[in-house]
Amino acid sequence: MKIKELFKNQYLDNLKNYLPKEIIQHSDFQTAVFASLDELVELSSSEVCEARKKGLALSCESRDLAERTLKLSNGNEFIAGARFKNLDINFPFIEIHSGSEKSSEIVREISKIVQNEFANLRPKGLKFKDKPNAHLNFEKWSHTVFGKIEKQNNSQVSSGMNFSFTQDLDWHSQYVAEYQERLAEKRELDGFVRIGELDEFQESATDHALLVATDVDGFCGAIAGIKSPLYGLPAVYMIESYLSKRWIGKKMAPMAHAFFLNEMAARFNYVWGTIYDKNVSSLNTALRIGRRVVETEYFVRFDG
Repeated sequence: MKIKELFKNQYLDNLKNYLPKEIIQHSDFQTAVFASLDELVELSSSEVCEARKKGLALSCESRDLAERTLKLSNGNEFIAGARFKNLDINFPFIEIHSGSEKSSEIVREISKIVQNEFANLRPKGLKFKDKPNAHLNFEKWSHTVFGKIEKQNNSQVSSGMNFSFTQDLDWHSQYVAEYQERLAEKRELDGFVRIGELDEFQESATDHALLVATDVDGFCGAIAGIKSPLYGLPAVYMIESYLSKRWIGKKMAPMAHAFFLNEMAARFNYVWGTIYDKNVSSLNTALRIGRRVVETEYFVRFDG
């Protein structure tokens, strides 16, 4: 698969139409965007497709997984590739990248094209990113939240909770058990909100970006991040923000984030993360502490 310079420039201009100026004015913005497109080209190679097939134990042909460039009736091109929600082989969908406006008519045409092109996979729908709160009336999957890290004055912690940056991961099994119980109660989050793996927290701990909360009963929360740029802008990416059920509703999340970000302020100017649309409490917390939604994942479910 080859990507034309025209498409690259259209894709870049589309992002410039809605991303914050802090991102698009950064010197590495264009380089990062073009690099992300080059990564899609790599997904079209036979070696990568075969490795994905084996890794997911799929019965399809490896070429069915290849990223490809497709064309609309108006001549505009878009890139399409197979994905699996949370690596669930029973939920294939098609991710698209386009530099043109995604009107309802255009999305309907794209839907027909990819259903025919990826018929062997029987995809359940297509996904794309676009400006948040757009006129598109499609299912929202997740939001990218972004903000500048503002160092705050240390606040008095509510009695009974302590915060500490640590490399100790002994609490992970309790975290998993609590999270599994929570997901069992909130079925709307199932398949979208993922329990953090031990090695992911290890990466955060190694980078001194793992904050653990404890109370008299032991572990009661964790905030974790990793160094990860957003479209080339150096930033810390939030991989987890969790509080035990016994502390929910006591307004501790903003305070925990303040402690975390005060530490991160020494190394980063910006923070970002992705939050599932139905995870209302996490989304509200992010907005309350100064982040804003800058991009949204939309999902178009195919009939049948």
